Amino acid sequence: MQFINKIQLFTVSVLSITQHKHLSTTCLLSKEVLKSLKGRKTSSQEWLKRQFSDPYVAKAKKENYRCRSAFKLIEIDDKAKILKPGQVVLDCGASPGSWTQVAVSRVRSNADSKGMVVGIDLKPIRPVEGAILLGGHDFTKDESKKKILDVLGNRQINVVLSDMAPNSTGIKSLDQDLIIKLAESVARFALEMSAIEASLVIKVWDGHGVTELENIISRFYTHTRRIKPPSSRALVMQPFVQVPFFRPLNMQLYCQTVNSNGTLNEMRAAKIVWAVLANPKLPTFCIVDFMGSWS
Repeated sequence: MQFINKIQLFTVSVLSITQHKHLSTTCLLSKEVLKSLKGRKTSSQEWLKRQFSDPYVAKAKKENYRCRSAFKLIEIDDKAKILKPGQVVLDCGASPGSWTQVAVSRVRSNADSKGMVVGIDLKPIRPVEGAILLGGHDFTKDESKKKILDVLGNRQINVVLSDMAPNSTGIKSLDQDLIIKLAESVARFALEMSAIEASLVIKVWDGHGVTELENIISRFYTHTRRIKPPSSRALVMQPFVQVPFFRPLNMQLYCQTVNSNGTLNEMRAAKIVWAVLANPKLPTFCIVDFMGSWS
């Protein structure tokens, strides 16, 4: 993180120099890239090359977003219209805060808006104006859930967001297992904490386990849609993994819990989620509208 911050600071300083002294940005960046690549691992070199050539990185700095991932949520919301003024939004794995920034701008878009955004992460989170941040908290722990409920007061969550991904092991199948488990934990959390007709956005990687995850979650949500925002990268794996790349994607899941009689069920779906996970044939929530791919 410290290394990344130095690179970001350098980018800002280069822009400042070129604005005031009319120097060549391309020349300066090329020299810095060559200097930065010396002695670094191949993965670090590839990351640096992507950062210096990525238009979304420059755009994020220009628009004061903490990282390029802000544009993934912007693109998802522009198409799906998930975030609305006055909503309560929970951003799981919020650090460094770019999705939180976007959420604040959309649910607290006017002075009269009663929108609330809560960000939670194991890592510390720098303050985001208009948001309540819970750094150093694991959202899966009971004490963290209690903290969130204390912050919410008598309000319920309308949108749960997660752009989280596990640290890469370099083994594609293991990485896929890890992100599916992470996505499942977010889904269980959302079922327990969300209001009726809430929305959920979870990042997963295209691969094994995604269809099974969708099938399970579809028992609690009326729609599931896969979204690949234009700003999402195709993450290039290292040659020793023997795969060219895997593609990040997002599932947008509209939540409406329904019981066997077709009436709204006020009880949290989390109270029976384990039964459903153990027995996928259990006909608990009968209304399912699986939309498939969303181009």
